[in-house]
Amino acid sequence: MLFLLITIVLSKEDQSIRISQSCATYLTGYFWNGQQCIQCKQPSCKCQKSQGCDTCLNQYYYDSTAQTCTPCPKGCIKCCKSDELTQYICTLCLNGYIMINGVCLKVDACTQISIHGRCQKCIDKYFLQESCQACPEGCSACDSKYYCTVCDDGYYLAINEQSVSCLTCNPEEDREGCKSCVLDSKQLICLDCLDTYYFDQENDICLKCPVGCFTCQNPSQLPQICYTCLTGYLLAADDSYCENCQQQIPNCMKCSTNERSRNFQCVDCNNGYYLTQDSKSCQPCNNGSNNFRRCESLTHPTQCSVGYLLFQNSNSYTCVLNTHSCYTIDNIQGQCKDCNFGFNLVLDTSLQMSVCKNCTENIKNCITCDVDNSRQLICKECIDGYYGNLCVQCTSNCKKCLNESQCLTCSSGYYLDDSNKCQSCEVSFCMECTKLKECARCENNYGLSESICKPCLSGCQNCDGNLEKCNVCSDKYYLTATDNNCKRYKENCLATNVNGYCYLCETQITYDQSQDRFYDEGEETPIFDEQADSQFYISNNGYCLKCNDYVTGSFNCPQICKVDEEFASHLLPAILILLIFQ
Repeated sequence: MLFLLITIVLSKEDQSIRISQSCATYLTGYFWNGQQCIQCKQPSCKCQKSQGCDTCLNQYYYDSTAQTCTPCPKGCIKCCKSDELTQYICTLCLNGYIMINGVCLKVDACTQISIHGRCQKCIDKYFLQESCQACPEGCSACDSKYYCTVCDDGYYLAINEQSVSCLTCNPEEDREGCKSCVLDSKQLICLDCLDTYYFDQENDICLKCPVGCFTCQNPSQLPQICYTCLTGYLLAADDSYCENCQQQIPNCMKCSTNERSRNFQCVDCNNGYYLTQDSKSCQPCNNGSNNFRRCESLTHPTQCSVGYLLFQNSNSYTCVLNTHSCYTIDNIQGQCKDCNFGFNLVLDTSLQMSVCKNCTENIKNCITCDVDNSRQLICKECIDGYYGNLCVQCTSNCKKCLNESQCLTCSSGYYLDDSNKCQSCEVSFCMECTKLKECARCENNYGLSESICKPCLSGCQNCDGNLEKCNVCSDKYYLTATDNNCKRYKENCLATNVNGYCYLCETQITYDQSQDRFYDEGEETPIFDEQADSQFYISNNGYCLKCNDYVTGSFNCPQICKVDEEFASHLLPAILILLIFQ
């Protein structure tokens, strides 16, 4: 009984996982709400609701307050952010990178790096000359670009007066596949063939095996051509060729092989097909109907095509056209139960059913909507210059009003007269005035002087009362304590004290913007450009200096910050195991 219960639970979990996986091939950017796939807030999110992110993909930092994902610095799988500083500090690096003081440094072909980021040893096919340089073509190992010591398969060692190089065993365009050869009286003699090739003794050349064959023989000698097959292929029944999964089981997405019985078993089918009970074929869902995206059988969909919702009616499932922008539906006619973010559930009197309507599309100039007692859409908040449930325009130059005749506040540069109409201040660069030609507040970078607005000194945002002294500085400027003037921050600085001492420096993270787009199952995976080098700055005697300098090999970055909760939860079991076995 317990085994049966476990089996049922696991089968339900498998189905749930299968359905959620089919929302997006890479398990990101979408979530399954029980009836359809919904986009998360960002493509880099993992979420259970569209309004925010629950966690992020690798290479992104999760901001739990804003529920958003921010790119980590280059080379990071996981990163965290310092509470006191602006830096994103790496806690785990991608393959091909090494961590030095919280920075992931790209190693390229280097296998050993000093604590200063200098390469000390290279991988095969590279030699060390300040950095790792590639050996010439055909070399497996070399001491310089002029001296090869070992050749790749398909090449032979050629010695001359100025260099030792590796030359190809297959110089002619119509010949390939020779693995090793010797030069005898200026003639190349092939000794052995590469894998997936066989030796034709009659012509002394290597010829390609049939597709899928790993080892084979000349087909003119015996009826058996292929001996062994490449991974993903199996010998056919007559041992004459190798076939792949899709040849045996068309429309199979993922296969497993059984070498003993020499056949394939399908694990999962392509979209629009289901796996038969014997796992030997993929059959079309609903006889190929285009509204079943995934199914368990001919009549049991598990996910519908885009624009359709999966609905369970009694013990059967069907795909219902989502005509009214529903989040979920509660009957086969497509009546909305819940709405997508930005939509409101209202009563369509002509259809006599609940539908979802978008606020901004149905009530022009409305910011947020609500539903009245008769379940009709009304505006809750209009943009400036409009009022009421239907967002009617206020009188000319009125910013906020109760009705057509009663203005509450005027637009910038206007004042409200005794008849509740907005009149021009007639003062250049004035934002607020109490009456004609008497300004009360100027635009940024201007100061109030004798009821008119005059320009402040450079970098000053407000200089009311004295144009030679500043009250508030613009961004990237600080107010000096001695003469109340504004001076620009030092380069790469974010905050200073009154003496201009910079105590907070910026972080520059550049990344491929094309990653911020949604891609669905079936679409070709986008190819992302590699990030440019992320640059951190750290305060040193009031100046912002590079803490990660790739040129000099200096890495003096902060290494302490709050690790995200998901990453910490993965680390905890490993830490406990280490403690137990100590």
